[in-house]
Amino acid sequence: MEHWTINNIIMIFIAFFLDLLLADPRWLPHPVEGMGKLAAYIDARLNHNHNDFKKALVSGIIALIVYLLAVSLICLIILSVTYAYNEILYVFTGSILIYFSLALKSLLKAATKILKPLSRGNIALAQKKVAEIVGRDTEHMNEEEIIRATVESVAENFIDGFFAPIFWALLGGPGAAIIYRAINTLDSMWGYKNSRYLYFGRWAARLDDVVNWLPARLGGLGLLITGGILGFNLKQSFIIWLRDAHKHPSPNSGHPEAVIAGLLGVQLGGLNYYHGQPQWRATLGDKNKKFELRDIINTQKIVFTAGLLTITFIGFLGIALVLKLGVN
Repeated sequence: MEHWTINNIIMIFIAFFLDLLLADPRWLPHPVEGMGKLAAYIDARLNHNHNDFKKALVSGIIALIVYLLAVSLICLIILSVTYAYNEILYVFTGSILIYFSLALKSLLKAATKILKPLSRGNIALAQKKVAEIVGRDTEHMNEEEIIRATVESVAENFIDGFFAPIFWALLGGPGAAIIYRAINTLDSMWGYKNSRYLYFGRWAARLDDVVNWLPARLGGLGLLITGGILGFNLKQSFIIWLRDAHKHPSPNSGHPEAVIAGLLGVQLGGLNYYHGQPQWRATLGDKNKKFELRDIINTQKIVFTAGLLTITFIGFLGIALVLKLGVN
């Protein structure tokens, strides 16, 4: 068991540094694209009962099972073949799979692409860039709204794009990390509350909530500790985390967002527009100050440092396991 966990830790380290080095290069085919095509194919074949909620629910669970079985089978074949051939090849292949499940560097780069035009006063370009990472309408956003959307997205996606896949990779290896990414991808495609996906996509959305439940809370704790180390208001953040995290419509996203809101002394949530329609989201944090460009930079700093501390903790865990094996 210890040997298996050490292999997972080695793969996590390699994957983390590959993410920092390469991010998500356009020239490299990404499994998420294949997952998206598979999800779209299954959707087109099975999602035909929008107005009959029972049939839609049954179709949705069948679609989810087919999708996960397909992804799991592909992972199992790849990992089994490489492990049977050579353990070093298995570790290398597993590292690549975990790397594909990470998006920390891409998340930080996306925030920088928004920050740069904002710093030059180019609101129109910033609106286009923020539209790449949020699902809300952005064409009429002012500077403060763009900053708020960016901070919210970076905080929330720290869990989806880094902490949760690392968590599952540590517990279940590269296959678990890829399956997590598959579930997360499916939720982004089927997790809408519209007439097409309200019932068909419900199982996918609930499963995404389940696999993110513990990582969201542990990741929120990691962000809190990191913010305290960096000199942000730890006490305020802890109070707001306990007070406001449950207000978010997602059972998980409120945790990293509430922590970041408390650390920065800003208020997240509020009025957003989707397809021209206003939607009010409960606010997280206290409005101690207006949003400023520094809030994006500080969010990036907290998130990146939290990532480094997470990897450092996993490294110490690996050293402890190696020492334990040596003693035994």
